Amino acid sequence: MTYPVAVSYRMLLNLCCISALSGIEANPSQDIDALIALAERESALPVDRAVARVSALRGLIEGIDPHGQYLTADEVVLDRLSSASSRLGLGLDWRWDDASALVTRVVPGSPAALAGLHPGCRIDAVDNVPASSPRLFAAAFRRGNGSLRLLYRTLDGTPSDGELQPTAMTDSGLTATDRPATGILRLRIGRFLPADGTTAGTTTPTFKAFHRLISEPDTRACIVDLRGCPGGTLQAAIEIAAGWLPIGAAVIEQVGRDPARSRAWRADVPRFPSIPVVVLVDGSTASSGEILAEALRRVRGAPVVGQPTVGKWSIQQLFMLAGGDAVQLTVATVRPPGGAPLNSPLQPDVVVAQDQIVTWTRWRAELTQASILPPDAQLERAVRLAQILATAP
Repeated sequence: MTYPVAVSYRMLLNLCCISALSGIEANPSQDIDALIALAERESALPVDRAVARVSALRGLIEGIDPHGQYLTADEVVLDRLSSASSRLGLGLDWRWDDASALVTRVVPGSPAALAGLHPGCRIDAVDNVPASSPRLFAAAFRRGNGSLRLLYRTLDGTPSDGELQPTAMTDSGLTATDRPATGILRLRIGRFLPADGTTAGTTTPTFKAFHRLISEPDTRACIVDLRGCPGGTLQAAIEIAAGWLPIGAAVIEQVGRDPARSRAWRADVPRFPSIPVVVLVDGSTASSGEILAEALRRVRGAPVVGQPTVGKWSIQQLFMLAGGDAVQLTVATVRPPGGAPLNSPLQPDVVVAQDQIVTWTRWRAELTQASILPPDAQLERAVRLAQILATAP
């Protein structure tokens, strides 16, 4: 997730270099406040102390942990809110991007879907509160009683608006179950959710959907579509992977500095019939989505189709600080059993480049149950490969 940043922390580093040339004594290990004070004394540019401090802290964390983040109190609120689809009764996930809320997932039949929202929309205001005021924007979303008026832009940038009436809803994270071709089943997982008081979780609905659809005649192969999946709870991804793997097979190993965070995740009893599986990924597939894709390829030999993934093979934890700010750090990494830690994007076996707008356009048509679906080259290639595997001896 990206957030508005007023100045770069590099300004402080540049000042250290300049001070050395000008004879002003500066030690890079000095306290951040001391460096900011130096900037206030010597810089010809105006210095906002609060912004400079946050920028420096961001750089500090990002230099230590490529997937770590320093979050201000406003950003913590936005981060928690962006994936609170079920709890808020709205039916959409979004991420902060370019001073707006970029919609990444819409639950079919949800208030968001009924209001006309779809993946790729950008929400600019809620009840006339602009996204340029993040904390008030988040508060408007959380209001939770009565309808919400959203101003947003569609995929082609057209301004629009919609009214959402929050309601009690179930959300499995399983965004689509369909048959893109005769005999081919597709499960599209948009997020891995835990089973708790507000969500049904992803594991059980996935098992039920698979067994219901697999019982229909002529089902010969399955496509697991993980495009756009940012991850979610690791437990759900592990359980779904285990449904396809042999009993006792290691799904993944988790390794942390704290021994309590280290463990090997193994399959228990296989629950899915042994039919060919193809995995679809793209440049937004991350974390638990990557772990499921890697396990299916490694143990089941499932080919991966699409584009390189994010490469976020990590378990993260949010540590709250005084004043409401927080630091998100990687507390464990993952690796295949006995192998080296995974630290780079998962490379597809079959590369099919596709602009994300093309994918979102297809998802919008599926969400609205359009009679004619736009082309989706990645899905079409996955279908052809699944058909080949289904007829192989």
